[in-house]
Amino acid sequence: MNKMNMAGSAFQSQSAARKRIYIACCLLASSFVDAETAPIHVRIPIQIVNATPSSNSGIQKVDLPLNVIALLNRHSNHDDRNYQVLDANRHVMPIRIKTPMEPAQEEVVTLRAYHWPAQAPMTSNDAARLEFQLSDGQTQATVTLPSNSPSNAQLKQLEQAGHGKDQKWLLAMPVQANQTIDKTSDVRKITLLWPKSALSMDATLEGSDDLVSWSQVATASLLETAEPAADDRQLKQSSIQVSEQYRYWRLSLSAPLALTGANLTIVVPEKNVIQTQNVVFQPNNQQSSPQQTSAQIGEWLLDIPIPVAASAVKFSIPENQVWSLSLSALLPVQKSDRHAVDKWQLLTQQSLHHWKNPPVGQEAVKDTLWLVDQSATDLDQSLLKAVSWKLQGTGPRTAPLPATIYGPTQALYFLAQGQAPYHLEINSPSDNNLLDSDLPVDLPEAQAAQLGAIQIIPQTIPWRRYGLWGVLVIIVTGLGFAAWRLIRGLDRQTD
Repeated sequence: MNKMNMAGSAFQSQSAARKRIYIACCLLASSFVDAETAPIHVRIPIQIVNATPSSNSGIQKVDLPLNVIALLNRHSNHDDRNYQVLDANRHVMPIRIKTPMEPAQEEVVTLRAYHWPAQAPMTSNDAARLEFQLSDGQTQATVTLPSNSPSNAQLKQLEQAGHGKDQKWLLAMPVQANQTIDKTSDVRKITLLWPKSALSMDATLEGSDDLVSWSQVATASLLETAEPAADDRQLKQSSIQVSEQYRYWRLSLSAPLALTGANLTIVVPEKNVIQTQNVVFQPNNQQSSPQQTSAQIGEWLLDIPIPVAASAVKFSIPENQVWSLSLSALLPVQKSDRHAVDKWQLLTQQSLHHWKNPPVGQEAVKDTLWLVDQSATDLDQSLLKAVSWKLQGTGPRTAPLPATIYGPTQALYFLAQGQAPYHLEINSPSDNNLLDSDLPVDLPEAQAAQLGAIQIIPQTIPWRRYGLWGVLVIIVTGLGFAAWRLIRGLDRQTD
């Protein structure tokens, strides 16, 4: 019985030893994988300019290029800092990064004014025929809505104003039929324009996106006095307050009014200040399909040693050319997904053009591939980070293709209280235990400093850590071998 207990105990020891060996091997392999996927470790010298008499606070401001912004924003969690400003003795300097924003401002959009049609649209087909007439490009017209299938001559025929036509107007946003209206935009008011005349009347404003269903928006009183007031100013009330965006507006007046135009005031929210970086996409001479070259479908690659942060890519398109382009990026997989492989991800596919005489309803130049929402204010939502970029499409020649990358602006502030020279270190594996020291939000005037050339620090192999793991594996292997010898000895005693 004792022999059986000893054998069972030896078997359990052997199983435990095998488990320890397996765990040690997995941890060792994991440490190698972590080393291969470690972020780029860079050191960038900071060139300090002598302080001016007007700036003696010691605060230095460094404008960050798009490559550095991409390295700084590697983490989705802003609290997980991966950068430090160090002095010559590797002392940490108090720092703060700020993202300047363009303030919100009002923008005026000129609406197209038409007399309300004699026959109001009742169905979506009626609305489509009316939209076709409105897209004729006239800034003011009196339109008719045919009751049957119209001819081209009927569509361009304009009805003379009269019989109270000036009492109801259709105001349209200057957008193409296939465009959508941003319902989240902050609209303030519609200002009506008319020839100078004394008037007083009531106005009702309705909104619609399809010309069939209408919602009441506001009521107002329009007024213009004939004689100047006591302060020699003529009283005039021509604005109607609105709070929601629509594609079409229907204006109903209590008396005829000869409108000459209307303006919509929109508040453009604050947005990131944009900076640029010039790059050159090189032709990919190793395209997989030779048929693509014969079909004039080109492919260009942009490979850089350090990722760049991009919100948009702008091209120089010659006059009267149309390019169809798609842009992809080789985005890294998540670190937790060990079995995934980096792959090209399509970011956008658009048609760009440059018209000398643009068609009706089209902008003359559309030369920018926007990769993110232009209204995004969060930095994580306003840029994409990648090292390799691929451009495909028709239109451009197969020669190197110059482009301009757009991205947000950021500035680094730090207090130069240590010993020069200073440098910015990013993704340093040895500085993970350094204390964070932030400057206050409201900073005094700063002295301008500049970044030097980016220095990529070669990844060092942590031999000490691997040596400790190796010793652990040897010890566990020895324990397993001892357990195996014990089991063999017990088997011989049993025999």
